[in-house]
Amino acid sequence: MDVLRLLRQMDSLDFMGYHRRNRPVDRGEAQRMDYFGDPYIDATWKANVPQGLLDRIRSWIVRTPVTEEIRPGRQVEVAPWPERIDETGAVVFRESDRPEYEKMKNETIKPDVVVFCTGYTHHYPFLGDHRYDEEYYEGKLVRKIWLRDDPSLGFIGFVRPNLGAIPPLTEFQAQLWVLNLLAPERVKRPLLPSDEPHYQLMRKNNARIRYGVDHESYAYQLALDMGSAPSFIDVLRIGFSSGNGGWYKLPLTWALSANFNTKFRLLGPWKWDGAPGVMNTELWDTVARRQIFFGHFTLSVVPMLIFGPMSFIVFLCASLYQFLRNIFRMLAPNRWKYGNNPERGSLLF
Repeated sequence: MDVLRLLRQMDSLDFMGYHRRNRPVDRGEAQRMDYFGDPYIDATWKANVPQGLLDRIRSWIVRTPVTEEIRPGRQVEVAPWPERIDETGAVVFRESDRPEYEKMKNETIKPDVVVFCTGYTHHYPFLGDHRYDEEYYEGKLVRKIWLRDDPSLGFIGFVRPNLGAIPPLTEFQAQLWVLNLLAPERVKRPLLPSDEPHYQLMRKNNARIRYGVDHESYAYQLALDMGSAPSFIDVLRIGFSSGNGGWYKLPLTWALSANFNTKFRLLGPWKWDGAPGVMNTELWDTVARRQIFFGHFTLSVVPMLIFGPMSFIVFLCASLYQFLRNIFRMLAPNRWKYGNNPERGSLLF
């Protein structure tokens, strides 16, 4: 079947979230599976042999799979945006200087199926009044889920993570929303707007996507709100009591893996008794099979070396700011009391 796949926008995939045969898969394994398209798309533009000295060195250190070795004769052609479909059923592509146009302009493509991945807009006419427009909710949603003055209306699954998939975050959102509705006293912390900027992705004023979040930070923030984020002591305690090597598997899986939903089912209002078993088996496998250098070192050690000192400096600055702020608050009454008293002098400058 000659199928033209028009991909206008390719979103990031949550490689650790996809499952095959009921077990998680990592990026390397996903590249060898039928449903993952990157090797097939890259095949058209990938040189058969390394180009240049640096490319040869890179190829000697790490070699990406070649499509012909995975699935001979199968690849996906990347085409430019279509101008129209003529009377014969062939696609006429929009002229451009991009390499995919140069490759496809002389090809006769008569697609059986055309998929337009044009995206969507948020519009809620069924809500009526002023609530139909997404601009009404800009900056008003608690954790990007519900209005602060109307928690009965929840928006689940509308955030866009930078890396990772939307469905896992949807589960976190549903958990927090339901918990706040049915048992608000079990929400462990005030849901302050000041806790939200750290997971919101920076954007331009005219950006189309205005609801981007950092997957790891957003997931952890919602877990903190629900009291589902275990401490290091909790992780050790649960690991020692779980058996099956959990005394070392569970802490390592917790530290070296992404923020899987299972990590936040170890305790809290949504505790699941099967979570330690999954951590010690399925999720442990995703950690144990990584390569030492291109797995653990590049994905764990290097980020810790870069962001660890930065986080420590930010922590020190924040602690100093809080200390000075408390001192200022203690002195503030005297400052305002004597500031306008000419006999006592002025503390205001």
